[in-house]
Order: sequence, then C-alpha cells, then structure tokens
Amino acid sequence: MNAFSLNNVAYSYTHQSVIENVTIEIAQGKLTVLLGRNGSGKSTLIRLLARLISGYSGSIQCTGKELSSWNSREFSQMVGYVGQHHRPIFPFSVEDVILTGRACYVDFLPSKKDHDAVDEIIHELDLNFFRNRIYSELSGGEQQMILLARSLVNKPSILLLDEPTNHLDFTNQNRILTLIKTLVKKGITVISALHDPNLAFLFGDDILFLYNKNVLRDDENKAWDSPLLKLIIPSFDVISDGNNSFVIPQRN
Repeated sequence: MNAFSLNNVAYSYTHQSVIENVTIEIAQGKLTVLLGRNGSGKSTLIRLLARLISGYSGSIQCTGKELSSWNSREFSQMVGYVGQHHRPIFPFSVEDVILTGRACYVDFLPSKKDHDAVDEIIHELDLNFFRNRIYSELSGGEQQMILLARSLVNKPSILLLDEPTNHLDFTNQNRILTLIKTLVKKGITVISALHDPNLAFLFGDDILFLYNKNVLRDDENKAWDSPLLKLIIPSFDVISDGNNSFVIPQRN
C-alpha cells in the first residue's frame, strides 16, 4: 500500500493553475523528495497532502483511503506536518511548543500521558538543554529541531516537510536530514520538499520532479542524470567521486 496515491489531481489559486493532471504514487517507508524551481508547486503539493488546503479536483488517497474521508483527529495523529515558517505570538517555552503537538489527543487539558510523550521526544532527540528556553529566542536550526519534535511527539507514521533545511547553515542542514533518515529507518514515511538537488541526491530514496505543473518520476535514469533535472536546472555539470554524484552550475 502506498502512503499517497494521486489520480488526475489539479489545483489552482483563484485563477492561477499550480498543478494539473498529476497522477503518481508515493511509497511508504521512504524519504521521497520533491524537487523543482521556485513556484513549481512543491509547497502546494505538501499542503494538499497535509489537508491544509482543499478545493482540488481528482483523487488523493492516503494509505488507500480518500483524503477527504479521514476523520480530522485520526489524520492528525497519523500524519505530521512541518511548514517553512512558524512565528510564535507568545514567548512559549520549548517544552510548551512541543506540547502543542499533542493537541489532537487533548480534549480539555494535557494529561500525564501527553507530558510523558513530550519528555520522551525531548530525550530521544537530545533536546533537554532547550526544554525551558524561549522558543522565539532560538536560532533557525534550533527552532527547526523543535518543530520536528512537535510533529514527532504524536509518533506519526507519515511526516510531511516543506523545505526543512531552508535558511539553515551546512551543519544544521546535515543534522536535520540525518535525523530524517534515522526516522525513515525506523519506519516513518517522509515526504519533503527541498530546493538543493545535492541534498536530495545524498539523502533521498525517491526523487519526484515538479515541472510545468506536473509531478514526474524518472524510473530509467539516476536522478542526477535524468533529463527531468535538466528541465529544472538548465545549465549544470555533474561531478562524481566514484560513490556519489553532485551537480554544479556551469561556468561561462
């Protein structure tokens, strides 16, 4: 069974078409990376899968069940989402920010079980140093780790990430993506939009290319040798160290 199956999906903002006639399957248990230019629809697709926007045409199924048929609470418990931007209004502590991830389990006030879940994820991700710090005072990389913890506190089976390495330095990019790969090895399905093809090639298990309002997969070529990559990055060279290949811009 696939994590998501899309059949003839299309979506528009007002009168601006973003994706059209998308038919593709996304497997469970992998890190699937969405690659495309700015404005190609990566964030829109992630938000559609997360049920944050509606009004699409066609069919989207999550683990075999139509997306619109899922109970909101059950879907929130199964699917985690981390967006590009999070601007807290109040000076919440890191512990409180992570606790908000348990909202789909809480009817009135957080229970001991909810607080225990927060303790567990803080320990698992080695975030105890940040527990009582103010979230808004953390660096971008630190905040991104906290947002991942907030999403993981529910133990989701599917995790949707919209540019999780955006604005992060090299060290934090590597830290975030190494953590994501660890999650995949534990059985979590991760679907992530990325803008850096080299990070996609190093960490991704499956690469989906977004181009001309469609979502495409190249099953015949390595991602770095795919004609689809040339549509996204028109002028580049491929270099290899024997084990991995990387793309670099062509110099005039």
